[in-house]
Amino acid sequence: MLFDNLSIGLDIATAGSVIAAAVLFIKNSINSNRREREERAEEKEKERKERKKEIIKKYIFGLLDDLLVEHIKLFQEINNVDKRLRSGETTMDLNPLRDLIYNPIFIFEIRIRPISMVYGDGRFIELAEEYRSEMNKWLHRFQKLTSPDSNERWDFDEVMYQPTEISDKFNVLLLSEYEKLIDSM
Repeated sequence: MLFDNLSIGLDIATAGSVIAAAVLFIKNSINSNRREREERAEEKEKERKERKKEIIKKYIFGLLDDLLVEHIKLFQEINNVDKRLRSGETTMDLNPLRDLIYNPIFIFEIRIRPISMVYGDGRFIELAEEYRSEMNKWLHRFQKLTSPDSNERWDFDEVMYQPTEISDKFNVLLLSEYEKLIDSM
């Protein structure tokens, strides 16, 4: 009888340890599966962020390339106006110059809005508005200086190259804002 009770006790202890091992195995499996799902989700999020960064980078640097082309055209037209003035020409059509001033503004605004709306927080749109504002101020001042009614004397080099300086400034600001956005991701 003693051996029967001992046998039953050992059977219960064995069954208990088997059940405890099974519960521990199931618990570890559940935890392992959950960790794997979390790791996959983290990896997907990391890949999504990297893809987002690549899209923004491609878009911003494409915009900067286009702005550089426009900047070169503007610089060349300013040099052409300078040469014509130095050769004695006093009247000329400044519409091509005005158009070349508006082209980078237009490109900046049109190309920056989609990236700003999808990935940004408004910083790029603000930058485009500031760019337009500074160029419009310059253009207004330039039109006043060059109007037939103006008797104000002005330095060609100081005034005429300001649009390229403004463009340079906003290209640098665009890069700076891009870097801040990427760093915040």
